[in-house]
Amino acid sequence: MSLPAPRVLYSYSHAATGFAARLTSRQAAHLAGQRSVLAVVPDVMQQLHTTLTPSFLGLSESSGLLPASNGASDVVIGVLDTGVYPIDRVAFAADPSLPPPPGKFRGACLVGAKVFYKGYEVDFGGPINETEESKSPLDTLGHGTHTASTAAGSAVPDAAFYGYARGNAVGMAPGARVASYKVCWKYGCATSDILAAFDEAIADGVDGIIVSAAAGNSGPVESTAINIAPWLLTVGASSINRRFPADVVLGNGDTFSGASLYAGPPLGATDVPLVYGRTAGSKTCEAERLNASLVAGKIVLCDPGVIAAQRDVE
Repeated sequence: MSLPAPRVLYSYSHAATGFAARLTSRQAAHLAGQRSVLAVVPDVMQQLHTTLTPSFLGLSESSGLLPASNGASDVVIGVLDTGVYPIDRVAFAADPSLPPPPGKFRGACLVGAKVFYKGYEVDFGGPINETEESKSPLDTLGHGTHTASTAAGSAVPDAAFYGYARGNAVGMAPGARVASYKVCWKYGCATSDILAAFDEAIADGVDGIIVSAAAGNSGPVESTAINIAPWLLTVGASSINRRFPADVVLGNGDTFSGASLYAGPPLGATDVPLVYGRTAGSKTCEAERLNASLVAGKIVLCDPGVIAAQRDVE
């Protein structure tokens, strides 16, 4: 019985010398046995893991780095993520005071925006569902737009999150240009697509490659950090000199102080019933396990645990 012909997805020549292809296990084993082949590596899916920060880090004062710099206007930052959505975004608005993009950049708008999905579609056995996400450099998940603006977003006066943390938001290199390479989709990022984007970014002339990778969300106990190789810049959330205090006052008068970023309608002066998540189906308040009839119109008390960043309880 004849084997299906291999399907080449990408050919790499800048970040590495090689190619990505769809192979049977027999074809991959045969290829790995060739003396001219260094390695055959399976394609795997990777997962995607504020306004006061510049002044908190001492960057905004007269002696800080931001006033002393040109905002990195001669730098092109390559962002490999879920794309970017610059339309009607102040952080990506055109700045007439900036000089033209560096002549060394050979990419194509931002100063470049490209998309990579061949590996993702092979891994999932079919085309991307374009009713759910855009098969273009436009960001439909929000992650890439967030990271790109953190790196190089222009100043956004009077920015706030539902009225919280009001101030002037700005990226760390507001004069830099962004070259966006969309490699991540709804269910992850194929390594073959990531390497293809690296290869393209090098060919386009972005300014170097610094791999900034998340420490992960499995902590804070020992041995929970990931991406700890010495050649990576491993990053995670840290403390900042800003608090959002809020008090919970029980019916018996006991008061518990904490923090809140509640963005729903005002609760008013009337008492709101309190229910413990364990008695309503999930002590850690997993939305899909909570009994809706038991938590409707109530504040749900949750035990600490690994839960999603946002849980809406109606």
